[in-house]
Amino acid sequence: MDEFNGEDVQELKRLVRGQLIFKTDEEAYSEAVKCFNRDSKWSPRLIVQVRGAHDVQLALEFARARGLSVSVAGGRHMFNNACMHGDIVIDMRLMRSINIDVEERTAWVDSGCIVFDVDQEAIAHNLAAVTGQYYDTGIAGFSLGGGLGFLSPRYGLSVDNLLAVEVVTPQGELLYIDDETDPEKMWVARGAGWNLGVVLRLKLKMYPLETFQHQGKTVHGYGGFLMWPLTAESVDPIAKIIQKLFSLVESGKVPVETQPLMAFANPPPGDAPVLLLQNIWVGNPAGGEAFAKLFSDILEPSVNTCAPLHWLAIQDVHTAMFERENRYYLSTRTANAEGLFGAAAVRTLTMEMLEKKPKEGFLVMIAGGKGITDVPMERTACTSLRESPVVCMVGCHVEDDDENIPAYEKAKAWVRNTLEGGAGPICKHSVYTNLDNVGTGDHGKQSAYAETARERISAVKKAMDPDNIFRFTKTR
Repeated sequence: MDEFNGEDVQELKRLVRGQLIFKTDEEAYSEAVKCFNRDSKWSPRLIVQVRGAHDVQLALEFARARGLSVSVAGGRHMFNNACMHGDIVIDMRLMRSINIDVEERTAWVDSGCIVFDVDQEAIAHNLAAVTGQYYDTGIAGFSLGGGLGFLSPRYGLSVDNLLAVEVVTPQGELLYIDDETDPEKMWVARGAGWNLGVVLRLKLKMYPLETFQHQGKTVHGYGGFLMWPLTAESVDPIAKIIQKLFSLVESGKVPVETQPLMAFANPPPGDAPVLLLQNIWVGNPAGGEAFAKLFSDILEPSVNTCAPLHWLAIQDVHTAMFERENRYYLSTRTANAEGLFGAAAVRTLTMEMLEKKPKEGFLVMIAGGKGITDVPMERTACTSLRESPVVCMVGCHVEDDDENIPAYEKAKAWVRNTLEGGAGPICKHSVYTNLDNVGTGDHGKQSAYAETARERISAVKKAMDPDNIFRFTKTR
C-alpha cells in the first residue's frame, strides 16, 4: 500500500507545519528521495518534512500507532542510504538555523544543516567547526557518527567537539542531553547518536582561524592535489612517496596543520592510474608548500593544483573527489599497520594497485592525526577511527547509468577481495559507518564499535526504543 488513508492521516496533514510527501506526489517525492549515492534506491511510503519538535512528535505518534518503521534524513550523504530505509522518513531539511555564540565559541546547529551552512555562517566570525570535507554532507549524521575533518588533527573528531543535543525520543519525549543531565546518553550521542531518536539540534565547539594575506586576499591555509602517474617505471618512487608518509606517521611527525590523504585512483579526464596526494594545510601556506615538497622531491608530480586558499575553498577541495549521484560501493576501515607499513609491504601494495585495481576502483589512505588517536578509546562511542593512526577506504564508483553495471559489479568484487586481504592484510574489521555501504551484513553490524561500546549502545537503544521503530539505526 503506497498511499495512506484514514482520519489519522488527515489529522497529521492538518497539524504538521511542514509537508507530507506521498509516493503519489511524484515530482516532490522523486526530489525528496534523492541521495548522494545512487548505489541503492529505496522507496519510503511517506516523507514528513518537519519544521520543529512538535512535527517530529506527531510523525512518531503516527508511526507508533500504525506499527511503522522510521528513519531520519538530513544531508542524505550516508553511503548506505539508511536515511531512506524506513516506512516513514522524517526529513530535517527544512530545519537549517544556526545560532553562534561568538564569546563562548559554540554554535547550536539544526539537524537539517549541511557543512556549507555551518561554514558560511561561522566564517563571518572567523570561526570554524570540525565539519565534513564535502559541502553537502549533513552536519547531524556526520557529527553523531564520528566526524573526520580537516581540523581533526588539532581538535579531534566532531564527536569530541559535540557538547549537547536536543532529541525527540522514539516515545515522543523532548530531551536536552549533555554531560551533566545524562552522561550515558551523551556518551552514546558521541558516535552512535542516531540510537537516541530524532536529534533536532546539536551544540558544537567552534575554533578561531588564523588568517594570512596572499596577493591582497585573506587565506587560511594551503591546499590542492598532487598526482603521479602509476606505471611500471614509477612503482619504486611512488612506493617511496607512500613510505615517506608512513614514516612520518610512525614517528609522530605529521604536523597538526595537515591530514594527509593518499589515494590510488583513475581520475578524469584520462582515467589513467595515479597516486594522488590531497594536501590540505590549515595554517601558514608556506608550511603547506614545504610539506608537499617532502613528496614532490622524491618524484616530480605531473599535476600540482596546490595554492594558498581561503577556508571556504579549503573545505571545497575534497568535493572534486566524489561526484554526487554516482554509484558508490565502499568501506572505510582501520588500517592494519603491521600489514600496511614497511617498505616491502608498500611496494607490494603499489604493484597490486597497478596490476589488479580496476579503473573504477580506488584505495584511499588517510592519516587522521594526533587529535583523534590521542583521545582514549573509551571516551566516546566512536572507536573505529582511534584504533590506528591511518584509516583505509576501499571502494569503487561509476556514473549512474545501466550500461556501467557490468564494470561496476566486477569492481565491487575487487573491493570485497581487497577488504578480505587480496592486496595484503591492509585493513582490520573495524568499520567507520559514516563511510561504508559494504559492511551491511551481520558481520559488519558487529564491527564498528568495540565490544564494551556495543553493549552500552545497545542498552541505551533498548531503553529508548523498546518498540524498535528506528530499526535501521546503526548499532553495529
